[in-house]
Amino acid sequence: MAFYRKFSSSVDARQVFGEMTKRSLYQWNTLLKNLSRGKKWEEVLCHFLQMFRDEEKPDNFTLPVALKACVELREVKYGEMIHGFVKKE
Repeated sequence: MAFYRKFSSSVDARQVFGEMTKRSLYQWNTLLKNLSRGKKWEEVLCHFLQMFRDEEKPDNFTLPVALKACVELREVKYGEMIHGFVKKE
């Protein structure tokens, strides 16, 4: 993932990520950070929500990227959901 993030296209990185059967939090964070660097906010939010469906718990690196996506997309509902998660934890 790091190789693709630094040296190849985000399309290649997403393809490699999609082919993984088990994804670590580090891999999720790498993907989200890569997408945010490309200002692909809809994809950031989509993958962040997929993390929850996959029962992966976000951390202090994940949440700011997801909140930034909400701000950029003006998605108040999702921003409130993430804020609620932070308060709960």
